[in-house]
Amino acid sequence: QLKRIPQPAAGQSGLQVDLYLSTPRQQLQAVADLLKAQGWPRVHLFGVDNRGRDLAPFVLHLLPTALRHGHAVFVKLHTKRSDHLSDGEAWAEHLIGSLMSAEALQTCLELLQRNPGLGLLGPAGTLMACSVALQANADHLLALCQRCGVSPATLLEHRFIAGSMMAGRLQALEPLCRLGLKLADFEPEQGQTDGTLAHALERWLGCTAAQGNWQLQELPGEACAVPGFGHRTLSGSDPQHHS
Repeated sequence: QLKRIPQPAAGQSGLQVDLYLSTPRQQLQAVADLLKAQGWPRVHLFGVDNRGRDLAPFVLHLLPTALRHGHAVFVKLHTKRSDHLSDGEAWAEHLIGSLMSAEALQTCLELLQRNPGLGLLGPAGTLMACSVALQANADHLLALCQRCGVSPATLLEHRFIAGSMMAGRLQALEPLCRLGLKLADFEPEQGQTDGTLAHALERWLGCTAAQGNWQLQELPGEACAVPGFGHRTLSGSDPQHHS
């Protein structure tokens, strides 16, 4: 999948991408060798425990490091299987394909440049109300509200990007670095399909941006590959709808 991220040829100008990547510790060297063979010029590679899905490495390692290095915009991707969904492969391809092409990256940059208040961009059809599957994640979300001094009732006003693949401004997610989370806060990996701290953080990313008065927006595109995740309460299906 990394080969799909466009890189300018040597000596040419173009979109410069810094790669921040986490991988299980036992395959760290193999991944490092692969990245070297693919010619990535700027890589920050982290060996992590297989715990907390994509959200633990993102919140504990990738996000704070990218902020320290002064990056302003980002694209967040992760490997996704979703074996519990009959259309899991199409769902994963929709998320990754919406963000990894040269055209998609250019669209994200243009949208962010045109709208200084835009914080996060999700693939078409992924912007959902926090009320979707809320019960399974209520305990973790209530604990996050308590950590941040946020009224739980405000969660019902916010939306999140289902699948946690997105583009946006790092500043919109900077408060996540102040949550004080540790790896031990995340459940051991047991193939859970919902209800873990990682699933709650998927929702909390959107809440964090909204609490900072950042807008959330969907990218243009077809949303037919997005599964029907329970009862949705979005106000309209316009992919340009803002929160």
